[in-house]
Amino acid sequence: NDLRKLYPYGALATSLSNVVRIHSSSGTLGKPVLTFYTRQDLNKWYNLLARNLWAIGVRSGDIFQNTVSHGLFTGMGYLFGAELIGCTTIPYGPAGPEKQLKAMVELGVTVFHAVPSFALKLSDLAEEWDLKPGKDLKLRLAIIGAEFWSEHSRKRIENALGVEAYNNYGLAEVCGPGVAVETPEHKGLMHVWADHFYIEVIDPSTGENVAEGEEGELVITTLQREAMPLIRYRTGDIVKLLGYDCGLRPGHPLISWIKGRIDDMVKVKGVGLYPEVVEKIIMKYNELKPDYLIVLAKYDEVKILLEAKDKVRRERIEEVISEIRKKIKEETFIRVNIELVGKNELSKIRGQGKVKRILDLRNL
Repeated sequence: NDLRKLYPYGALATSLSNVVRIHSSSGTLGKPVLTFYTRQDLNKWYNLLARNLWAIGVRSGDIFQNTVSHGLFTGMGYLFGAELIGCTTIPYGPAGPEKQLKAMVELGVTVFHAVPSFALKLSDLAEEWDLKPGKDLKLRLAIIGAEFWSEHSRKRIENALGVEAYNNYGLAEVCGPGVAVETPEHKGLMHVWADHFYIEVIDPSTGENVAEGEEGELVITTLQREAMPLIRYRTGDIVKLLGYDCGLRPGHPLISWIKGRIDDMVKVKGVGLYPEVVEKIIMKYNELKPDYLIVLAKYDEVKILLEAKDKVRRERIEEVISEIRKKIKEETFIRVNIELVGKNELSKIRGQGKVKRILDLRNL
């Protein structure tokens, strides 16, 4: 909120004449947050993104496709990181999954960058087209982030596309992607680049640091930014600090995947509910499209909207719905209703922007 109050140029620590690039957050909470780069900031950011890609195994000669928008948002930066490594880059930008997947097949793409919801659409489409990894698809690596996702989503993406998928983390306020990345040596964790970012994990209520291994809010201090340095910036993201790398990257902190945002958790009849709990159950069922929306109505009614795949027997879908309802009750002690929706209805209901998993209508 402090940065939003400073919109547009109040957060600048240098003259505007030294700024060579402006990017923006999505603005889903109101005014967007602008982030500024000097020439040196840009070069360092591209190097961080090249580090991320190198760390997951990307090398010169790979064909890299960037599936995200090349507008104001920071995901476009991976294009320049891939070029630094020596990849052939394809700046496809915001096209639909059909066009993007067709390009991957025809151009022999080996690496791609995407948000999780789009990667799941690609995997679902690859199964629908009956594409064979290694034959129709030459993909081997994917770097995915900017939205919440889980190990269960990863399995669906990897199985359908024949890739090893790696998580990464960043936010527009501190540079964009490039803060942390998962690596083959520490699957399930992410390395924070300690020469650029000093991190803390705090209790969001008290502001005090929590012990290693405890869940809390990630706080970031930038160490090398010129245009927009930040001190103890509260990200709102929930993580655990899980020690420090003593192998290939000694001294770099290791954090968990992002569990969600502080404002992602909702209380239903006094019980905390994160989308993560629902996702890990739903993603196990290949009879369903890899998408869902949790709708909270008055009197704490919880409804989960799902889309079934074509050609699945009605009896089997009814079995799946019954199983999901039972498993969610066992995990959360919350009784839910499940409703099937038509093709693309979920996208229409939630609207544009980053994929939201919870629609809270209780105060409307």
